Amino acid sequence: MNKITLITILMLAFVQITFSQNSIAKFKFEEAEEAFLKEEYQTTVTKLEEAEKLFGKTNPPMMYLRVMAQDKLLGANPMDDFELLQSVRKNCEFYLTEYAGLSDIEDKYKEVYQISEYLKIYSDNQNFITARNYYFGRDVPQDFIKAKNFCDLAISEGDAAAINLLGLMYKDGNGVEKDFHKAMEYFEKSAAKGNVFALMNLGREYSIGKNIPKDQAKALNFYRNAADKGFPFAMFNIANFYYIGSGTEVDYQKALEWYLKCASKGHVDAFYWIGQMYATGKGVAKDESESMKWFKKAADKGYVDAFYWIGHMYATGKGVAKDESEAMKWYKKAADKGHVEAFYKIGQMYATGTGVAKDATEAMQWYKKAADKGDAWSMIMISIEYQYDDGSVTKDYQMAINWLEKAIERGNSYAMYRMGNLYYEGLGVNIDYAKAVEFYSKAAEKNDADAMLGLYSIYRDGGFGIKRNKILAAEWQAKYDLAKQ
Repeated sequence: MNKITLITILMLAFVQITFSQNSIAKFKFEEAEEAFLKEEYQTTVTKLEEAEKLFGKTNPPMMYLRVMAQDKLLGANPMDDFELLQSVRKNCEFYLTEYAGLSDIEDKYKEVYQISEYLKIYSDNQNFITARNYYFGRDVPQDFIKAKNFCDLAISEGDAAAINLLGLMYKDGNGVEKDFHKAMEYFEKSAAKGNVFALMNLGREYSIGKNIPKDQAKALNFYRNAADKGFPFAMFNIANFYYIGSGTEVDYQKALEWYLKCASKGHVDAFYWIGQMYATGKGVAKDESESMKWFKKAADKGYVDAFYWIGHMYATGKGVAKDESEAMKWYKKAADKGHVEAFYKIGQMYATGTGVAKDATEAMQWYKKAADKGDAWSMIMISIEYQYDDGSVTKDYQMAINWLEKAIERGNSYAMYRMGNLYYEGLGVNIDYAKAVEFYSKAAEKNDADAMLGLYSIYRDGGFGIKRNKILAAEWQAKYDLAKQ
């Protein structure tokens, strides 16, 4: 084989290898795009790295997708991962510098620019970062004195975030003598420099109104200023204000608009509340399937209340095919994170044999877990178990009364009604209509219709210490009828 032939063969082989690598790189990029659409952002980044390695360099589509995926990974609080935050900043700068003026990427260029501008609200001053780490004990032992020293250095360099941090120190008395007025001065100085955290702190103080006159409208204005800079936590607070009518009129549509803006920044609480609004039809047409989608988005981020509501939707068949076994799975996920209502629901499912084999003993264990956390309905269920002896405990009216008393202490109207029944029927106690009236009346004040009917019956018939009273009987009959409408 002569030299020319060998060189030709090697060149052809190189071309083939390069073509093969480029083809695989293209496949990797397509996989990255698919992962992004599935909201699998870490997989997106991994596939892009593989594509870039094969291709030997990056290009506008690859870098754009990398920035978008990393932005999603940052979520609502970029300072939680400072290394990733710096990587996104670097990639934004590269994209904006290298691809300026290219045709057909104007919209993507604008998106990257907007992300770059938004990330400027997070300080990259190294003295501030060190001060923050010492203040919150992140990666280093908590040390307020060192935090103050580094904070002072950052302030001398004009860092607005450090001024806000000094305000926090004065507010809480950490590293300095506690002084609320000085705290507010530093918050205001930092806010004047555009620091969103200072704007949030000012909004919170006016919203709480502990050390200054409460002013929800003023709080809302500070949150708006922070939201104008793209800060998701401010957007979430604004949504809440519209939802409950704080500092403004109740406006569910505006609340939803702000929750959606907030969700676009990856704020998991917003995912959950959008789910609630679709579930209840507040601010939007009721759509339980859409509600389930948002609850699952929140659940994917570990949001415990979303676990519970997904369980509820599977249990009731709302927004999804009814599946009691799947409901139990989600309730248990919530219970593993200490969700009290999930304890109660699991107890109900074991008590009734819904989605699991009926097991009164297991039900009682779950009710007691919830009751230990102060759940009144679980206390009532334990009381019922002691009253009727469903197999988990021995019948014991005194225990039934004790558990009802616990629930009554927590203001539960149904517990009040059941206690009235015990005195009305003489179960575990002597019949005492006066006592029955006492507990029925407490329950009726909370709009318990069955308690109203009990009062009607007592005043209609009289006896056991209560005189017949047709007028009162008629009044309670009318109240009962109205309550049942």
